[in-house]
Amino acid sequence: MGQSESVESADEVQEMMADTRVKTTDERVLSLLRESQESARLGHIVAAIRSLDQAVEIDPCCAWAWAHRGDLRYQHLGQHQNAVGDFDRAIQLDPSYAWAFAHRGAAYERLDRFDNALEDFKRALELKPDYTWATAMLCRVYQFLGRYEDALAALENVVEQDATIFPHWREERGLMRMLAGRYEEADLFFRIAIEADPKDRFAHYNFTLNMFLWRGLEEARPHIHKLREELRSLIQTSPDSRVVDRSIYELGGLAALEGDTDQALRYLREAYNREQGLVLLSPARKRSRVDPAWATLRGHDRYREIFDPEN
Repeated sequence: MGQSESVESADEVQEMMADTRVKTTDERVLSLLRESQESARLGHIVAAIRSLDQAVEIDPCCAWAWAHRGDLRYQHLGQHQNAVGDFDRAIQLDPSYAWAFAHRGAAYERLDRFDNALEDFKRALELKPDYTWATAMLCRVYQFLGRYEDALAALENVVEQDATIFPHWREERGLMRMLAGRYEEADLFFRIAIEADPKDRFAHYNFTLNMFLWRGLEEARPHIHKLREELRSLIQTSPDSRVVDRSIYELGGLAALEGDTDQALRYLREAYNREQGLVLLSPARKRSRVDPAWATLRGHDRYREIFDPEN
C-alpha cells in the first residue's frame, strides 16, 4: 500500500489560488507560489522548493507555503525530519489545517514514528471527516502497529468512499483479513482479485501466503512452486525494475515459508540493496515488517543486519 497525495496535477495552480490558506495578498509571494506549483508539476522539485524558500522569507505567515514545502521535502527528497519541521510551522500558523496534519502524519510514517503518525491522521479526520486519503494512511499506520482489526475497519471505510485510492484494493481487502487471522474470508478476496487480474503477482503472493497460514505448508507447496517459477521468469524478462525488485522480495518470502532461511535472507538482502538510493524508505524493509512470511525470521540476527548492519 503506497498512497501519495501529490501537489503536481495540472490543475494545482488554480486550486492553490482558491485555497483560503494561501492567505497572502503580496503579489511577489503569489507569483512564487505559482512558480513552485508549475515547477513541481514539471518534476523540477529543487526549483519548486527554492520558490517556496523565497515565499516564506517574504511572508513567514503563509501556512500554505510551509506545508507544501514540507510535502515536497518528504515525498521527493527524503528529507522527512525537515518536512516535519515545515508542517509544525504550518500547523502553528493554522491549527485547523487538516492537509498539513495528514501530510505531517505521512512524514512521521516514513520515520517509523507510528504513534505520532496515528495522532496526526486522527486529527486530520476530526477536522475533515471525509478525507479519504487520510483514512487510507490511517489504515497503513494501524497495520504497522499490528492493530489489524482497526486497519480493516479503516480500509472498508476507504473502499466505501473511493476504492481506487488503493492500486490493489481487492487484494488489500484480503490482506487485512489475512493479517487479522480471517483466512477463509481472505482466501475469497484473493481469488476475486486474481480473477479480476490473473497477472497480479501481489494477489498471487498473498493468496499463497494465506494458504500457508490457513491450510499449512503441504497444501501451499504447489502454489509456492508455481509462483516461484513465474517470479523467476519476471526477473529475467521484465524491463520494469520495480517489478524485478518485488519479485526478488517475494522469492525470499516463498523461501522463508519453506524454511530455507539462507536463501530467504539472500533474496531479502538483494531486494533491499537494489532499493538503496530511493527517496522512499525501502519497500522490502517496510513490507517485511508486517509480512507473515518473515514472522519467524524477524528476530534473526542476519535479518536485522540487512537493515541495520552497524548493530
